[in-house]
Amino acid sequence: MNTGFLSCFAGSDLKLEGYASLEPTRAWFAAPLPSGGSAYSRVSLAATVGWRAVHVVSGSPNAAEEEIAATNAAFALITLGSNDSFEGGLDSFDANLRKLLDQLLSAHVVPILSTIPTRKDSVSADQLAREINALIWLAGETHQIPVINVYDALVPLGDGALVSDGIHLSVYSSGGSKGCWFTAEGLKKGHNVRNLLTLEGLDRAKRYLLDGQDPEPSIAKLSGAGSLADPIVVSGFPFAAEGNTKSAPAQVDGYSCGTQKEDGGEVVYRFSVSKRGTYRMRVIDDDGVDVDLYLLRAADPKACVARHDRLLEETLEAGDYWLVVDTFGGVNNAGKYRLSGVAL
Repeated sequence: MNTGFLSCFAGSDLKLEGYASLEPTRAWFAAPLPSGGSAYSRVSLAATVGWRAVHVVSGSPNAAEEEIAATNAAFALITLGSNDSFEGGLDSFDANLRKLLDQLLSAHVVPILSTIPTRKDSVSADQLAREINALIWLAGETHQIPVINVYDALVPLGDGALVSDGIHLSVYSSGGSKGCWFTAEGLKKGHNVRNLLTLEGLDRAKRYLLDGQDPEPSIAKLSGAGSLADPIVVSGFPFAAEGNTKSAPAQVDGYSCGTQKEDGGEVVYRFSVSKRGTYRMRVIDDDGVDVDLYLLRAADPKACVARHDRLLEETLEAGDYWLVVDTFGGVNNAGKYRLSGVAL
């Protein structure tokens, strides 16, 4: 919806500077569409001001289906989540993003995900944006699809990445908006950086998926069996993982920090904290699944320091910790979940 995003690639007001090698890809995607215009200038049927993820997949046909029918697209650029960054919005975002990805892939459209930008309007909203980005990374990994990391690229720009509302991206101006100027000054603005990252993402997608070049190496999978004796090792924050307690052993029934009977399967993770800080860990489970979170200071249920059914936010000292996703109330409540962790 924002004309600062990509639309300048449809014209000639470009300064690719040190990124001139991307010009063939820019020109390839600028080819005229059967309906007129180019993909850069098209106003998508699946992009509307204020939309959350649920709006893209609601209705029959839904907005994503209408856009696919109108374009026969090979790729779908997806930036969702900023309007879901409120407490209570993450579950809906997670479910509807996965629904959208399954829908696109079944229609033979390759989704290209993007993390959402930093939020300067609200500390809590920015913290939730980091959690949403962890879920986006996880969706990319589990579906084996590309992810463009806009959030990390914009952090070094500070306040210059956003306009005064602290939400929307800025664009470089010199006698008008210059979103495709990749000069040193241009790349101090949010939309310019996002446009460059998106063009680089499209370039990789075209080369690997259409031109037959060898793809980049896959991300290394987490190691560990998921037990107290052999936990899954998480390298650090932020992190995200998915699992299933239905196939996990039920070795622990109770913990020193709670009276709940956790007699279903559990999956154990281990992480290290290098310095004292506040960390948030959240679990989102499927419908019909009931799992809880336990934070341990050692590989022993008697070393439990915190417990919650969904969210742990703790100030932790430097050292090693064990995070357990355990099934409450027996095997009938076991099933799939997504786990995320961010530093606040």
